[in-house]
Amino acid sequence: MLSMDINLNDVIDVLCNTFQKLENTVSKPQRKKTCQGHTYESKDKTAQEAIIQKLARYITSLQSAKILNEKGFYQEQGALQRMMDEYSEDVLFLAYGIFFNDDGKGIHKDYLNNFFQIGSKNKKPCQGKIREYIDFRESFLENLVEKPNVSLQGERMDASRNLRRAYSGYIHGDSPTIMEMFNGKSFNIYGGDKQGLKKVDEEEILNYYYRGVTIFNAVSTSVFGIDVPSLFRLCSALSRHLGQF
Repeated sequence: MLSMDINLNDVIDVLCNTFQKLENTVSKPQRKKTCQGHTYESKDKTAQEAIIQKLARYITSLQSAKILNEKGFYQEQGALQRMMDEYSEDVLFLAYGIFFNDDGKGIHKDYLNNFFQIGSKNKKPCQGKIREYIDFRESFLENLVEKPNVSLQGERMDASRNLRRAYSGYIHGDSPTIMEMFNGKSFNIYGGDKQGLKKVDEEEILNYYYRGVTIFNAVSTSVFGIDVPSLFRLCSALSRHLGQF
């Protein structure tokens, strides 16, 4: 069970309130008829719209990861954290593209075409290329006094890579990973920490709340021009808490 001075539900409330403000700055998705009824699609297909959609998924993933942790589904939590790694990297990639006027060019154009499914042969740039672009653009910012703390550095970056490798087996459903669910008699399908599943450090999930707050804070100001003081306060509080461990 997660415990800390900061109520994580309050963090989600702040992120949701901020999201609604950001969402109102872009065009609403348009209803489109399909053979099954209808669906919705982005109107302008901009990088800002893509960021909004990625942030929406990040918020729901945070809430899901917390529930999985509390119920003892630690492998599932770890796999979800790997997904959040990709969401946050994509948001940074898109945000830096806007900031550095790379939006609509080269790798960013390919990304958006794939994301919005414009054409049938477009492929999303591999995540390694996306991380390379982030590193390249952050090199321009590393000497700035007020550089946004929106990416994992040093040990946390190593931890992120290790987590990605550790849960690759879960993502692809290989036998050695699935066998960790076996208790000698049957496969544990009920969760809990009694069947030999390795528990993910509870502080790890707090890193994802912290990362979410810092990303929301940076994107709100630099991309959407909206200042949310409560995000800055939460960022500082989470940073102090994580610094104790």
